[in-house]
Amino acid sequence: RSLNLNAIQTMAKSGRDGIWVALENGGLDRLDIATGNFQHNVYDPNNPTGLNNNSIWAVLEDRAGTLWAGTFAGGINVAKRNSEAIRTYRSVPGDNQSLSVNSVLGFAQDSSGNVWVATDGGGVNRFDVATGKFSRFTSKTSALNVDAVLAVAAEAGGAVWLGTWAGGVTRFDPHANTFTTFTSKNSNLPDDNIFGMHVDRQ
Repeated sequence: RSLNLNAIQTMAKSGRDGIWVALENGGLDRLDIATGNFQHNVYDPNNPTGLNNNSIWAVLEDRAGTLWAGTFAGGINVAKRNSEAIRTYRSVPGDNQSLSVNSVLGFAQDSSGNVWVATDGGGVNRFDVATGKFSRFTSKTSALNVDAVLAVAAEAGGAVWLGTWAGGVTRFDPHANTFTTFTSKNSNLPDDNIFGMHVDRQ
């Protein structure tokens, strides 16, 4: 089976033998590297435990094998290893421990196992795997300079790096609860729109 659609948003490693491919309006495909075949996962209105949206903008398979799929407007779809049932996390009005907004652009898992969620307009969220609750970090509730967070990456030591739209790069130290921002005005960063982040081995 071939790729469902050619409009690829992002990709992520799946175990030792696969790659998750997030598609715009095409759901989520998994490539089996050994066979070269794709498994399609798409929204089905008759399946209440399946994907709730076909526009997948972010994907992560965490260290426990749990799949995290971030959507354009459907929040987060989460599936445990070896399970086809999906749990959805969405923004709930009046609940500050829910996802801040439903447009999700990136994921990163920190050294404590918690998952950081980059959102389009809702800053960055931290999902506590022990409590199942979200903590929100926005321009209103923290020193984050902008709320359009396009990318997120986590250091082994716990710090989290954020790539933003028009706000440069921000390093958040959760231990000290401090934000340090680097822009084209205060550093040699060439542009303030950051679409991807990666922490290297150094």
